[in-house]
Amino acid sequence: MNLTLPPAATFSDARLDLSPHGEADTEWWYCQGSLEGASTGRRNLVLLLFRRRARSGARKDGWFLLISLTDPTAGTQHVTSLATEEMAEAFGREALADLLKGGVPRAMAEAYVDEVLSCGPAAPVVVSSAGVEASPTSLDHRFDHFSLRQAGRDRIDVAFDLPGDGRRCRFELRPTTKWFRDSRIGAEGSVGLMEYASCPRVELAGDVGGEPVSGRVWFDHQWGGHGWFEPHEENGHMLGWAWLAINLDDGNDLLVSVAIDMTTREIGKAGAVWFEKGAEPRLIETVGGGELRRWRSDRTHASFPVSWRIVIPELDADIVFDPVQDNCEIPIYGIPTAVWEGAGTIGGTVRGHPASGRAHLELYGYAFPTDFDRFRDEWIDRIDALIAGFLPRRLDDAWLRAAAGAPRGRYDADALTQLVSAPAWTLLERGGKHWRSVFGILMLSALGSPVEPYEELVTVIPELLHAGSLMIDDIEDRSALRRGGPAVHTIFGEAATINAGNALYFLPLLTVARNPHLDIAQREAIYRISFDLFVRAHVGQAQDLDAERWIGDAAILDDLDGRLEVSLQTYALKTAAPIRSLTGVLCMIASADERTTEICMRYAETAGIAYQIVDDTNNFTGGEKWGKETGEDIRERRLTYVVLRALKALPAAERDRLWAILSADPATFTPDMQAEACRLVERSGVIERCREEARTMIHEAWTELSGVLPPSQSKLLLRLLVEQILEGAN
Repeated sequence: MNLTLPPAATFSDARLDLSPHGEADTEWWYCQGSLEGASTGRRNLVLLLFRRRARSGARKDGWFLLISLTDPTAGTQHVTSLATEEMAEAFGREALADLLKGGVPRAMAEAYVDEVLSCGPAAPVVVSSAGVEASPTSLDHRFDHFSLRQAGRDRIDVAFDLPGDGRRCRFELRPTTKWFRDSRIGAEGSVGLMEYASCPRVELAGDVGGEPVSGRVWFDHQWGGHGWFEPHEENGHMLGWAWLAINLDDGNDLLVSVAIDMTTREIGKAGAVWFEKGAEPRLIETVGGGELRRWRSDRTHASFPVSWRIVIPELDADIVFDPVQDNCEIPIYGIPTAVWEGAGTIGGTVRGHPASGRAHLELYGYAFPTDFDRFRDEWIDRIDALIAGFLPRRLDDAWLRAAAGAPRGRYDADALTQLVSAPAWTLLERGGKHWRSVFGILMLSALGSPVEPYEELVTVIPELLHAGSLMIDDIEDRSALRRGGPAVHTIFGEAATINAGNALYFLPLLTVARNPHLDIAQREAIYRISFDLFVRAHVGQAQDLDAERWIGDAAILDDLDGRLEVSLQTYALKTAAPIRSLTGVLCMIASADERTTEICMRYAETAGIAYQIVDDTNNFTGGEKWGKETGEDIRERRLTYVVLRALKALPAAERDRLWAILSADPATFTPDMQAEACRLVERSGVIERCREEARTMIHEAWTELSGVLPPSQSKLLLRLLVEQILEGAN
């Protein structure tokens, strides 16, 4: 993908002509800079009016408007993000196809589109019923409270209501440097050509609510094809970019663009334009450097590279961009979800001399829903780091004192490492889905609470509880494998594994005692919820163990409906109880009301049950991601929900044969019998029916949950996470 100016580009000192190009598929007018007033203070400003040409049978073009105002002193941001109804209608017609082309699984793509269309966009994005009044021949456009007009050869008028306090803004923009125009941005056969007109220095003068203000902005006008905003025709990859506009203090200017394949995160090409005072703009094709630091958004959970190093050998330039503030994300309507638009400073050298100045960075493509797997994987890495910070692989005296108190004698750190930490990390190092922790992060955010103060609690508790339960379960179920390796008890012995597994039930509660953001009442509430969880989980495990008592008793075949009900309750008590209890904790932290708490906990419980049903189907479908032996449930004579469904669905002769295999003496059980039983379960047709049953129950629960959670990116990602679980993804 080529986003830079190709060698054939030509520049001209074009007169100011910002007239619209109605034949173009996409077009936008954009400016960024700063303004200052006596009481308003200094503010950084971004304005964007974007047009999308009508297609697919639509009669009107779609538009959206972005206005961002940041206060660099207070570190605050206020945003206006408006989309026309035509833009929303275009999303409804085309988003599903674009997501599928971009590699999003159908179930997740359908859920994404349904969520946006049925619940609306996340705040502060608004779909406006106000139409756009746009002249077809000159720049004279009005959208809601915003107006943009070219007033002669040397002036642009803009007016709008200030985000945050609503004061009326009226500005005149007057270019003070040459305009340039290029008609060959992009490349044929890739993302399509664009035309580009730009002026690096435009003086701003006017008023904010009657108070005089002045400042300077960089103004762009761009138009052309729609390939920049859709999956690539050949490989389905999405295009993103980093665009850096620099006004140096010595009066020179620099524009740097970096094209990025957002599917692979590989840089396609980087280029620059050098605007030297008194000279024609110069194309530079070789640009090096890269990102230096990232910032993660609490709102969209996207990770943006907000600090960059730029190296340009042709200018002997080595400069660094640092943002004035990190939180400069602007939510927008549609698949892109959000862009990052932030002012910053430049430091370094150009042509061997110190260089400084003001700059603005735009980051597009970092919040695509096609990045869901990357988002999940980044959180898994973060979760693993939090676990490692809480439970070191090697325990020392300081950790033991903090966890268990001052000793009367001395701790044997080596022995405790071998008997507590080593068994735990043997399992933890094999990875895992971590879906419970990611579920908790998204649920807490969807409830409107910040995640960072509680992220250790939200991640360490469910992950260590789950690891401990797996270690104990494998002993009770006589499992030989777990997550692609030997079960922990086959390495450390049953006694050590039982002790380590039990320790993992209680150690995570230290995160509650140590969290400075929780008051005493909240801690006590979490302890009560935890005790309730322990009771539920052990009752569920008892019911699970009791199922073995029925093996060999043909009377069970006369009460399969009853056993299916018992199986579902076992899942609710055992598998679903941890995520249900965690959600109760999250609702308490977020101060959710009683009804919201009840609905959220019911949804979490349903998600846990649905997950276990899908997990049971995976026992028969195998595959590298399963990490356990295909048909292990048959060999271990487990009457799972899927097995019970198969017994109910099979014809009598095949049902009796499956029952005979399940009831066989373990001493005479053979791999051929296991394979035969797997074929019988597959032939019964229940695997897909069980998956569909899980989908139905979670979709019904989501409808209820959606009524109490406002639209947000966290809510949308929560739905995508559960859809991924239902697809049996690892």
